[in-house]
Amino acid sequence: MSAPDDEPTPLERLLAQVLEQRENGETVDLDEVCAEQPDLRGEVEAALARLDELHRCQREGGPDPLLGEVLAERYRIDESIGAGAMGIVYGALDQRLGRQVAVKVLRRELVVGARMDQRLSREGRVLARINHRHVVTVHDSGQSTDGRSFVVMERLHGCTLGQLLPMNDDRGAAPSTLERVDHFRRMLGDRAVVGSSDVRLVVEWVRQAADGIAAAHAADVVHRDIKPSNLFVDTSGKVVVLDFGIVSVGDAATVGGDGSPLGTPAYMSPEQIAQGRAADVRSDVYGLAATLYHLLSGRPPFAGTIQQVLHAVMRQDPVRADVVRPGLPPDLVAIVEMGMAKEPQHRYPSAAALRDDLLAWLEHRPVSARRASWLGALVRRSVRSPAMHTVVIMLLVGLLGLGAYEWKEARAAERRTEAGSLWARVPVSLVDDLPELRATNALRRDAELARLLDRLVEVADEPGIALALRALHRADGGEFNPAAADLQAIGALEPAPFAAQVAERFAAGRLADDLVADEQAPALGGSGDRALAVLLAMRSPGARPAWADVVLGEGDGLRRHAFFAELRLLLWQDRASGLADEADRVVQFEEIEREALRLEERRGRASAVTLHARGNSLLLLGRVTEARAVGAQAVQQAPTDFVAWLLAGSTALRCHDAAAAVEQLRRACELQPSSRTANRMLCDALVGMDAFREAAEVLLRLPAAQEVEDQAEHERQLGIIALDEFFALQRAQAMAPEDADAVRARNEVLARADAHFQKARSLGSVPAFLPEVLCNALRGEPFSRRQLLELMAKSPLDGFMLGHVTELLPKALDAEETSALLLLLRAQAAALGGFDH
Repeated sequence: MSAPDDEPTPLERLLAQVLEQRENGETVDLDEVCAEQPDLRGEVEAALARLDELHRCQREGGPDPLLGEVLAERYRIDESIGAGAMGIVYGALDQRLGRQVAVKVLRRELVVGARMDQRLSREGRVLARINHRHVVTVHDSGQSTDGRSFVVMERLHGCTLGQLLPMNDDRGAAPSTLERVDHFRRMLGDRAVVGSSDVRLVVEWVRQAADGIAAAHAADVVHRDIKPSNLFVDTSGKVVVLDFGIVSVGDAATVGGDGSPLGTPAYMSPEQIAQGRAADVRSDVYGLAATLYHLLSGRPPFAGTIQQVLHAVMRQDPVRADVVRPGLPPDLVAIVEMGMAKEPQHRYPSAAALRDDLLAWLEHRPVSARRASWLGALVRRSVRSPAMHTVVIMLLVGLLGLGAYEWKEARAAERRTEAGSLWARVPVSLVDDLPELRATNALRRDAELARLLDRLVEVADEPGIALALRALHRADGGEFNPAAADLQAIGALEPAPFAAQVAERFAAGRLADDLVADEQAPALGGSGDRALAVLLAMRSPGARPAWADVVLGEGDGLRRHAFFAELRLLLWQDRASGLADEADRVVQFEEIEREALRLEERRGRASAVTLHARGNSLLLLGRVTEARAVGAQAVQQAPTDFVAWLLAGSTALRCHDAAAAVEQLRRACELQPSSRTANRMLCDALVGMDAFREAAEVLLRLPAAQEVEDQAEHERQLGIIALDEFFALQRAQAMAPEDADAVRARNEVLARADAHFQKARSLGSVPAFLPEVLCNALRGEPFSRRQLLELMAKSPLDGFMLGHVTELLPKALDAEETSALLLLLRAQAAALGGFDH
């Protein structure tokens, strides 16, 4: 097949290659670059000299002839913002539409003939046929006054993924995860970098790029030069695919007219290098996977001179990404390896398939990619190297006896992967729930959870732990005999004196919470026995015993078990919540969030427990947007656990999305009707939607509280709802003429609020709080203005409430009232960021 007219000439291709190396910060060796075409070395050197002279002139103040020029009587060139092998990119103003744009203009000093000019024009035409948010948008094209083609594109702010890569320190040491994320934030800003995991960030960026490339493929366009410097991430975190300068459209060739390959060697697929083999969509899959390899590991798949890289792409496999960077999740490494398979038929069939697997990994779902066994890798290498055929045949004969062993190991690995996925789905409220909530928890009737626990018992490496968990779930549902049988099964696997005690209780139809009530740990045996004791302690009333952490930390094997590590995380979170000092709480929850992320990265997946710990930590730390994203993941991970919906609803409430909060908190209350926390949060969300009567009905449906303090709090909540209703009526009626019915309606609601506050006070000595004092003042009763101002200084306020206080205060204040007013003003200034002492 002949090369199209707009294919680059050999000289143009060599110049592009040299500029690419310069752009990547590599040392350029012209003898090595021109090794196969030495007759062109002089022309390449002369062109580079012209380019260097132009740059020198510009640095010394020499004007760029295009700056200030208006192209096509429309685009005013304002600044140079970037340069590539083919063209210079300028920032410009579209004077017709008044918007900022980017204009890519062909390098005049590098034009040899008309082919490069045709390539730029062709790039504009190709991009115009692809309409996708992850592909750069082309607005227009034309020619400058000196005859050079230009393309007008959307203006982007951010940097390429290639610019994010140089992260090693002065000694060449690889940075830590947190250092990588800090580097990304310095380059892009906080808005583009969400979360604390650089691995998840770069996977999301490549997923977006794969989405854009899939759209190009749908338009019958193959990019053929996917690499980090052609993927741009803007300051919002959106990735856009750039530079479609060497695309193939339909059946256009992959190689140039002289048979040399097109693309960037380190990211090119083997078939792009091999003469006569046409690139298809799977070549772009390879480029995306090679880019992901570089972003994850910090180095390109292959390094060396151009010829060394080309040879390695054809004949060698890159060093595994998790060897370069230990700790990468196995499923993610499998995705990279499948995307970079030497043979196209072993890769993902499309960019869309790669995108879907990356999305599955991000959402903690199973992926389709599987790691190749060492034997399969050896066979594929032998196909690429005929000299190895004889060696491989001899090895295969000698290793036939090991086939069964490898099959067994592979099956064991599959079971471990399945067990890890099952452990990750264990609901938080099954592990850490109050006794009074167990009877109404929907998990008791969840058939899917029962099947999950049954399967976990079958495949778990530590079946004793799974048996302990299933036994407690069965006991929650009143199935005491099956629960006792599970505990007896633990005794058949390992020493389990404590499980035997609990089994006796269950066999008699009784619970066993009192067996963990002592300050000293009971006598314990193996891992199942220890899991049972800690789970009972976490699900019993009262403070968590100090011995629980000790029991979970004994033995290296137990510390490594995912479930034990997550139980320790929950205990840690419980202790941190009880700290009196706010600064200490913040420090503890920051470390809890980091530990939960470390657990997720080490195991290659998030779990219901780690998402719960992360979401609550982020909420306490005020990072509500991140907390909301985690809450959404928690609901996907454990959709029948009210705790997950409670987290999602509370984060929506903190994000001031009352409608979403109502929907999610209603689901939490359906799954656990007895949860006072869920019902009270639902009330807050309903009040945010002015659904006051429904909010009161939710509270009134709650079972009667046993403790006097809880009863008083219940009445105060009802009073607050009535007071909020009063304020809503007042706001609504402020827009209409005052009449007797409106005044009567407000007074009735205010009287109802006062009745609830009075009942709360009659239940015992409770401290004064702002809504009660404000209610008294609004009803015209005597109140302490000093007390009102001091309480307001400690409470979140809005303009409407401040307006009420203004109406209630006299024109003159005494010394104590003035001091309280100053305290309030300082508190409001601090809340607005204008006062810090």
